[in-house]
Parts: sequence; structure tokens; C-alpha cells
Amino acid sequence: MTALEEACEDYFIELLGLNADLQGISIVPFEDDDEAIAPAIVVQAIQKGHRLDGPKGFDVDVTCLYRATTTAPTDSHKIAGAIRKSIYSSQSGQTAAEGVFGYLMILDENLGGDRQTTRDLKKRSVTVSLIARIE
Repeated sequence: MTALEEACEDYFIELLGLNADLQGISIVPFEDDDEAIAPAIVVQAIQKGHRLDGPKGFDVDVTCLYRATTTAPTDSHKIAGAIRKSIYSSQSGQTAAEGVFGYLMILDENLGGDRQTTRDLKKRSVTVSLIARIE
């Protein structure tokens, strides 16, 4: 894991932790995925290529994977909505984790997602793209 990926995961963990709708749900980095007990949100950042044009930094995809204890779709829809709300309403200076970034831009128009159902677990993910650089 790169320092940039770790910083992005820390930022999203703190950002999601500020949302009252997500209280009582464990929010953990991908590194601790095995230890997370549902209901949980696992945050994974993947650093992509260095940007050659526009703002200096790297493209980063951050996925927030919600693992529920129930297969009821209303639960996962509510949590996915709360994750999106946290992303759309984020503001500069809202978290202490932002301090390590030299540049951070959330490309919220590229918000994606996925829904997976298995016999005993419901998974819902929200993926957002960033342009980021740490100092």
C-alpha cells in the first residue's frame, strides 16, 4: 500500500465517521477487512497513474464496501445513500486527515457502485474517483 492510498483511506474513514446515519457501523481500512464484523464499511483506495495534465497528482479510486448482516435491500440502499451524502456534502477543512494532502479533489460526477448478493451476506459498494497528492 502506498502512502497516498493510506492517506485516502484515512480521509474517507474520517469523512464517513462524521455522518450520523453511519453511526454504529464499523468503518475500517481495507488492510483490516478480515477483522471487520458486519455491519461494516471497508474503505479501499487504489492509486492509479500520475496525471500528466491538469492538477499535479495521481488518479485514485476509493471504494466503500458495505457488508450488511441482512439481505434486505432497504438497508443497503440507505447506507449507500448515506455514503453518497457524505461525499457530496464534503467540504474543505472538515477532517483532520486532509492535512497530509497537497491537493485533493473529489470527482463526484464519477460516482459508481455495485450490489452483490450471496446466500448469507449483502454487499453494496460506492466508488469515487479522486485527484490527490500528498506533501
